[in-house]
Amino acid sequence: MVVELRLEVLYLVAFLLGCLGVVFGVAYTAYVPTLIRREDLVAGNSRLEGSRAVAQIAGPGLGGVLVQLLGAPVAVAFDACSYLVSALAVRAIRTPELPSQGRAARHIWREIAAGLRTLGGNPVLRALLLSSATLDIGWNALFAVYVLYATRYLNLSGGPSGSSSVSAAPGRSSAQSWPDRSPAARGSAAP
Repeated sequence: MVVELRLEVLYLVAFLLGCLGVVFGVAYTAYVPTLIRREDLVAGNSRLEGSRAVAQIAGPGLGGVLVQLLGAPVAVAFDACSYLVSALAVRAIRTPELPSQGRAARHIWREIAAGLRTLGGNPVLRALLLSSATLDIGWNALFAVYVLYATRYLNLSGGPSGSSSVSAAPGRSSAQSWPDRSPAARGSAAP
């Protein structure tokens, strides 16, 4: 049995992964205060974002190396296994979520509207949202063009192309220690 992979299927999978990524991105940052003490939040969030940044840089590069060494199907299988390991690790967390305070019934659309009002009304949150959205769009656009440029114009195969993108990881990972030395981490800045 031969299954034809069509571009429409790729679009659908990319869309679904994007939607699930948004849900996971909101959920994991909201769950951190349940897992660690309040005084450790700055360091915890710093480490969490540092590991995310390293994965964002090193992941596609490692994928390129895996494609070069083992072929695309095996590289995709490794990626699928990484999602499975992640799901099992999240499932292993046994810390219960804190109960919401003062809410009898939840109305998702009202909560979404309240969240959007909060984002729009707070200049710091609005700036964070806009900078994060700009970074995500720019990063994804850059990486899409980078892969095409590296393979078509520089004639790099998956290994060298992936290795060159991994070279940015040390700089991003070293930045994760900066918040530990910031005024907010020492308690001299407003949260």
